[in-house]
Amino acid sequence: MIARRRGPRPCRGRGDGRSPPGLGNMTAPTRPGFEPMLPRPTFSLATLVLAVLLAALAGPGAAAQGALSLYEGEARVTSQDAGERNAVLPKALAQVFVKLTGDPQAVGQPALARHLPDAQSLMRQYRYRQSLATIDGQPVVRLYVVAAFDRSRVDAILAGAGVAVWPQPRPEPLVWLAIDDGRGARLVSRAQSGAAAPLIDEALERGLVLRFPAQEDARASPDPVAAAWSGETEPLVEASRRHGASTLLVGRLQRSDGTWRSRWIVVDAGRTVSSFDAADPDPRKLMVRAGGLAVDALASHYSNPALLGTPGEYVLELSGVDSVTAYAEALGALRELAVVRELWVEAADGDRLRLRVALGTGVEGLLRLLEGSRVLSVDDRVASDPRWGPADARLVVRR
Repeated sequence: MIARRRGPRPCRGRGDGRSPPGLGNMTAPTRPGFEPMLPRPTFSLATLVLAVLLAALAGPGAAAQGALSLYEGEARVTSQDAGERNAVLPKALAQVFVKLTGDPQAVGQPALARHLPDAQSLMRQYRYRQSLATIDGQPVVRLYVVAAFDRSRVDAILAGAGVAVWPQPRPEPLVWLAIDDGRGARLVSRAQSGAAAPLIDEALERGLVLRFPAQEDARASPDPVAAAWSGETEPLVEASRRHGASTLLVGRLQRSDGTWRSRWIVVDAGRTVSSFDAADPDPRKLMVRAGGLAVDALASHYSNPALLGTPGEYVLELSGVDSVTAYAEALGALRELAVVRELWVEAADGDRLRLRVALGTGVEGLLRLLEGSRVLSVDDRVASDPRWGPADARLVVRR
């Protein structure tokens, strides 16, 4: 008999420290000997050394933003005064709504906007972090309050609003970005990811963690720089498998005639989801736009309606649990879904489990989210165990 599990479980976000380093809004100062780009400082991979050193001096800095869970939001403050902190909490809560939905316009919906003044009561805890920026070439320390909000209550708000929620686990796209600032195209590797800080930050603010290839990948065969530059995704899809990535953001960024031109391709499971071109004198604006459009493409691809049925407790029957591994994977697949508030094992017999789950949506919403699961599937062909009584849904572990 498997022991029954009760009680709340800790909130788990995708922010587990694995995110790539970001430099926030910091602009890398131009090193001597590099041609300035009007009206902005030169944007070049070679300018990263000083920028990375400045980021390290910032302590937690903007890189810490990658450690934020989906239920944490942050807002800039000038002090640790309680009044100022409470005043900016609605902004932090709005950021959480954006991350959970992937939609920057979500907070404009009246059903969500009316909860922003309640941000203080929804907050579970808070902390502060510092970030180092450069303004007019001078380092400036900025202070942010980071607020963690109650997961179950936030889920209930989203369910009640009927908005589309981008479920977990989310893909972590591998970025293959080639930049040519006039000295030849070079690949932005993990060690140089500070060059793509605007791209990283925009994706993080909307709940998406980006990863970058290792330095040695730039010397792999076939040439990833040439593939990224030409937009040939097949070699990059194959190379990404070595990193365990099936979602890619492929980009090229080139300076020509005083402006920057870019092309971006979003690939998921070997299929092009979206592609777009843009030009701007400021390359950082192009990367911010690319981060937003990449999130738009993936969020619309993966999002599911939160409001399907009535939130409450439901009974599930789960079959195919024939090993400790299957047990752990099946319960893990349920617990990582944002709509699952709590889960208990009520009974076990052979390869079957009877589960009771507290949902932030109806069981219909849960089944909709499981449509893309690699672990569980819905199986109405399996009859309920008569000793256990009726079940709201029957699931089976995929083979």
